[in-house]
Amino acid sequence: MPVPVWVYNVAALVLGMAYVHYSDMIMVFIRIFLSTGEQHQLIIGVMSARGNFAQRQAIRDTWWGFVQQHEELADKVQLQFVLGSQSCPLHVDDREDEYSCTPWVASLPQIQDDILAVKEAPCSTKVQEHNYGQHTLNFRILHPVILTKLGIHSNSISGRVSVRLLDSATHTDIVSTMLSRDSPGVLMSGYRYKAVEPYLLPKGFQGYVLVENLDPDLADLPVSSEPVCAVTNTGGGVIKYLKQTPDTTYDGHYTDPREMLSHSTILPSFIYTLHAKPELETHVSGKEQRNTVWENTRNTESENLTIEMREHDDLVILSLVDTYRNLPYKLLRYFNWLEKHRKYDFVMKVDDDCYVDVERLFTKIEQFRSPRTVSIIGGKSGIWWGRFRYNWYVEQYGKWAEFDYPASVYPAFACGSGYVLSHDIVSWLVRNREHLHSYQGEDVSLGIWLAAVKANITDDPMFQCNKECLSEMYTMPQLSIEELKQTWQYKRQCGDPCGCY
Repeated sequence: MPVPVWVYNVAALVLGMAYVHYSDMIMVFIRIFLSTGEQHQLIIGVMSARGNFAQRQAIRDTWWGFVQQHEELADKVQLQFVLGSQSCPLHVDDREDEYSCTPWVASLPQIQDDILAVKEAPCSTKVQEHNYGQHTLNFRILHPVILTKLGIHSNSISGRVSVRLLDSATHTDIVSTMLSRDSPGVLMSGYRYKAVEPYLLPKGFQGYVLVENLDPDLADLPVSSEPVCAVTNTGGGVIKYLKQTPDTTYDGHYTDPREMLSHSTILPSFIYTLHAKPELETHVSGKEQRNTVWENTRNTESENLTIEMREHDDLVILSLVDTYRNLPYKLLRYFNWLEKHRKYDFVMKVDDDCYVDVERLFTKIEQFRSPRTVSIIGGKSGIWWGRFRYNWYVEQYGKWAEFDYPASVYPAFACGSGYVLSHDIVSWLVRNREHLHSYQGEDVSLGIWLAAVKANITDDPMFQCNKECLSEMYTMPQLSIEELKQTWQYKRQCGDPCGCY
């Protein structure tokens, strides 16, 4: 029988859940003596959110239930649902976005009209920044505002420049204006502004203000000869200013945005007014009530997890807050857990919205283990098997926004519908986990981490990256519970997950 994981789950839960009952803990520690040290050829780690009870049960009722009843596979394959010990303590309405646990600290701004996004400030309030021409201002809207003016620092006007607001998702212009010595606009707090057609920026909008030189006599954007100090104004938390995104210089070399921020002047600015003030007032005043409701929801979720652990010995609960942004940490901690508590040849990462044909998958794994396959790959170890994305563009918007990786494309990485790693790769990751920086997602992070390892990549189209059915596929992602059950029903009825005709 598979090694029980109750004791490890409880250790994590004690740190994050105050509701665990003493009697339950006693049961757990008794079961630890049933543990064995058996070797598994394949361990499947399913990344699952704490509240995804129905998704986990659907997997148990379909493809994993088949494995457990399959005499040959049951002894060689083990599955574990991987969860964090805590849900985010913040109600989703009190977070900056649904993918993280970063608090949104909102308040009613004292100034309701003409809020300056960036303004000059005494240098004693901010480290001096020498202006080497940083020419974008990136931001995300947390509560609707109306943009009314665009501007730049007054010392930057020596020719004609355009100031444009663009949508980060489409990189299309929304509003724009032009400033010059002959038409410099209105001076306010060290910046000069011109009015534009008022434009409503809704909650969740992500954009950037871009300054460009229009004077053919100037080689680059004008800069002042003196350091300039500036501060941003969030308007009571309605705007979040983002890191400078990677940009290219005139000779095509990438500039580290962190270096740019340390010695450059924020040239652009804009003026906005608060929209839907009553809604913001309701949000601010309702925080305590939301917290009470959310705490009850979390307690119920935790109690249901205790029941699930008693009924199913297939959960691994790691000590972390379970959010999308924490997935890279979650993956590394799960690998670390495996190294300490399991013996295995291969580990597969998959998401809890995926169909998996373990029987077909295992046939291929047996080929990887054969002497003939070893000779084909030159006797090398380090197998990484999945469907790979190459030259994948680094997103700067939405769920997959990346602000830490300073290039325009990622190294090769396997899509998250499923990939298999040999034990030696996992061991390398665990040994070096303290030195591995986490990027926006666990799959791209793994690609960046392993770019230095020269793994034996096997790019296999039978791992589907999207919800597109193939009769002989190993995995297919993005399935609802009903779609997963229907796909598996087709597979059992006629051997074709795509349908029986």
